[in-house]
Amino acid sequence: MKLAEILSRIEMRLKALGISANEASRRAGKSDAIRNLRRAVAKGEREGISTATLMALAPVLETTAPWLLTGGASPEEVAEEAVSGSLSYEEALTALAWAFEAP
Repeated sequence: MKLAEILSRIEMRLKALGISANEASRRAGKSDAIRNLRRAVAKGEREGISTATLMALAPVLETTAPWLLTGGASPEEVAEEAVSGSLSYEEALTALAWAFEAP
């Protein structure tokens, strides 16, 4: 797992939701989590992130810990595919259930 890739997905969700890193970290109960991740990436200090941090940030960022960890279709992409008709009803329900599963 590459911490820079995880941080990139976190940054994408922050932008999509229009919230700051400080606000997201505060809501997650991890006051400096994203700032610390940014520092670790900038300094190349570590490659991982704790499960507790992922699980705390995911609902605040309106996504799942697995998506933050590995990527895949974002909640917005799943919704767009469902609306455009490129997914069947069953596929859309399955994808949305995965994308919005509660940690």
